[in-house]
Amino acid sequence: NAMEGRVEIFMRNEWGTICDTLWDSKDGNVVCRSLGYEGFTGVPRYNSFYGKGSGRIWLQNSSCNVDETSIQNCIKSGIWVHQCNHSNEAGVKCVPIRLVNGSSIDEGRVEVYQYNQWSTICGQNCSDSEAQVLCHSLGFGRAMNINATAFFGEGNGDILIQNVNCKGTESSLLDCGKDDVTVQNCSHHYDVGVKCSSVRLVNDTHEWEGLVEMYDGGAWKGLCAQNWNTAEARVACRSLGFDGSTAVTQPFKMNQRIKAKFPTYFDCRGHERNLFECSHHRIPVKTGWYSNDECTQAEVRCIPVRLSGGYSNKEGRVEVFMNNVWGTICDAGWDSVDTRIVCNTLFGYSYGGTKVSAGHFAQGVGDILLANVSCTGSESNVLECKHSLMTDHCTHSKDVAVKCYQNIRLNDGKLEVYVKNEWGTVCTYGWDDADAKVACRSLGLPRYYDLKDNKKLP
Repeated sequence: NAMEGRVEIFMRNEWGTICDTLWDSKDGNVVCRSLGYEGFTGVPRYNSFYGKGSGRIWLQNSSCNVDETSIQNCIKSGIWVHQCNHSNEAGVKCVPIRLVNGSSIDEGRVEVYQYNQWSTICGQNCSDSEAQVLCHSLGFGRAMNINATAFFGEGNGDILIQNVNCKGTESSLLDCGKDDVTVQNCSHHYDVGVKCSSVRLVNDTHEWEGLVEMYDGGAWKGLCAQNWNTAEARVACRSLGFDGSTAVTQPFKMNQRIKAKFPTYFDCRGHERNLFECSHHRIPVKTGWYSNDECTQAEVRCIPVRLSGGYSNKEGRVEVFMNNVWGTICDAGWDSVDTRIVCNTLFGYSYGGTKVSAGHFAQGVGDILLANVSCTGSESNVLECKHSLMTDHCTHSKDVAVKCYQNIRLNDGKLEVYVKNEWGTVCTYGWDDADAKVACRSLGLPRYYDLKDNKKLP
């Protein structure tokens, strides 16, 4: 196949290969462009995927910008490499499919190159099987979701493909059954979009936590915990669809030892959309910590809860992440214990929080996922509480909404406030009923007791 293979370059009257250290999709895209495959997705291949070359290894640590026209322009470490061998040569597969208009490289409107033009796909009858084949063909691990109503904007020009029918095992969307003639009965309103991910969490209990695996060369491999910290964990959670801004992610010590390792480490700032937007370094085989030695596998716990539509990040509609979608909660049965679990999950506030009227914030959209939530107070997040799945008896006018308070709590009955990074008590000098009412109201408690005479006050 002329559109894939080991990458070789001609320099100083001699053909040579490229070391796969730092090799990524941007480099692959430049190779495809320089070979005349403009706009094709360059899927990077590693570890001499297409067989070992011979002779010189001319380049390593290539780092291309999106507008480069030749891989030689991406040289970062000079030529004639000594720290790499023919087991670590770079390859690329030029795929006539691209994702357009997404906020990261793993999502967007699907466009296919056929008959010398780029066209969209009619989304009618598309399913998860088509999404999985599409994501795998572009070098990603799994499809997070597929959208058939132009979520990433409407394309233009002809719609050349409809009625795609994949089994899920095909190597390319173009290998699936389909009608590939100019489509007359479909509009760009139904252009297919997809969200892919190269990360998954392996765990037998919850979908929001587990051992981190990444898709590499057609297989899932464990990611070593070297250089793995909160920033990397947040980015991993964001790439899986969790809200990284509220995903206070911490490892939870499964202590899994692995040999089949994903040979890359990442250095993230925390704001990136996926791990490959972070600074990353491909570790050559049989050097450093990527060898036959075992390593501890990276772990992460994402937070499947967020607040939306509030005037600050401490308030809003309560939304939960289930089955790869965000949705709201019906307020039937919701009480102060449930609110406390939400605020503690997101901000570590053991007591501060109150339920507010759903009308205080804009109504949610999409699915209402839960109802009849009943927490005991010991859960780590609201999805661990007893609940029922949503039925048709609730509307978005009854979405649960809360406000979380960061600077006041009750500790064994004593009022404490958070000032200058520490908790402290409140002196009783000048304390009166008005102060008590405000304190209780801010804690979401409508009444209080005067402990001196046990009199119940409004």
